[in-house]
Amino acid sequence: MGYIRHFSVNALKIDRAFLSDITSSLQSLAIVRAIITMCRGLGITVIAEGVESKEQLDILRKLHCDEYQGYLFSPAVVPKQIEGRYLEVA
Repeated sequence: MGYIRHFSVNALKIDRAFLSDITSSLQSLAIVRAIITMCRGLGITVIAEGVESKEQLDILRKLHCDEYQGYLFSPAVVPKQIEGRYLEVA
């Protein structure tokens, strides 16, 4: 973390390990809150990885996390599936 101010960082991803028990662990909640608060103060976008439940999402929204990814939104997909779902191929 000491190097974060020396590099041009525009986004930081919170690992799923910190989110897995965010609904039941005050320690995990405190860590995630601290990460989001620090990043917001530095102008760094925060992405939460591994969001799997509505409860996790609700907490992250209250903490003003910027972006979310995880099985709550979509299971992992291979590149061909992305092409078929989201891109028009001429």
